[in-house]
Amino acid sequence: MHKLRYLNFIDRRPTIKVLTGVCDWDKSAHSMGVGDIQVGGGDRMAGGAADGTVRHFCASAYVFDRKNGMFLFVRHRKSHLWIPPGGHVEENERPDVAAIREVAEETGIAIRIVDFGLPPAPFPCETPMVQPLALRIYGDGPGHEHMSFVYGAAPIGGKLSSSERAPEDVGWFPVGSVVEESFAAPPDVRAWCRYLSSGPAARFFIGE
Repeated sequence: MHKLRYLNFIDRRPTIKVLTGVCDWDKSAHSMGVGDIQVGGGDRMAGGAADGTVRHFCASAYVFDRKNGMFLFVRHRKSHLWIPPGGHVEENERPDVAAIREVAEETGIAIRIVDFGLPPAPFPCETPMVQPLALRIYGDGPGHEHMSFVYGAAPIGGKLSSSERAPEDVGWFPVGSVVEESFAAPPDVRAWCRYLSSGPAARFFIGE
């Protein structure tokens, strides 16, 4: 088992202990070097390293219904643990758009990415884009890593349905249950839910 590594953009620190969990289904975690990333062919963005590791960009969203105090999760196909919906970023797709698309495909719920008021990039940007909460890097089997843009989001419509998962593998869960140790989710997921529902980021969901 390995600790997950995050780049957390709200607290402006390379790692944050409260968001670092140990998960038996995450086989490795590494910091990301710019030289290891390149745009690959097909429908995914990938990077190849000298050790032969293939890296894919992904995007996921912690969908928080603040009014009803609920988080949206899907059941992981391998570990059977509850995780936020997400998936691979397609070629030429923005990660925030990928998160919105993946949530809709996996759950039937339409979302709005929450802007946590993070400072803009140091260089002028012609196309404004909400910055992610963090960049999560983890292993998905030998020679394969996922680099996931993690967003916070609020539901704006739709109803639970999925063309990709069984009905029992998608659902809303109350905050009180999600943060408990007995909830079948990776520790880092429980930590994120505490952070978004009652931590420094919670104030940005006011009015949702």
